[in-house]
Amino acid sequence: MTGLSTVNRIVLRGRAHEQEALAALLAEAAQGNGGALFLRGETGVGKTVLLSAAAASATDFHVLATSGSEREATLSFAGLHRLLRPVIERAARLPTGQADALIRAFDGEADGGESLTLSVAALSLL
Repeated sequence: MTGLSTVNRIVLRGRAHEQEALAALLAEAAQGNGGALFLRGETGVGKTVLLSAAAASATDFHVLATSGSEREATLSFAGLHRLLRPVIERAARLPTGQADALIRAFDGEADGGESLTLSVAALSLL
């Protein structure tokens, strides 16, 4: 359970395998290696707690997180806005077209023809 605090180990008793997988993912990221992990499970099994514990242990990272809301489902780019809001000021460092696409999406003015540019801008910002 590398990188997880004592408090988190108590709360997450019995989840050593999942905690180790998350810790390994963070260790790889610290070495500059990307990765992904898919957490799947029924409501209430502790997915959010596992992710919160991993985020709390990621002290050398800038952690961005978001969650969806059913009432936001009809709002274009709501999830992207919630995810990137803490770092949107960094958009000024992006190429002009990418920065403009992100700003238009945040202002609710993006159109469907910009989806590739917007995707590249979000990835570049991350």
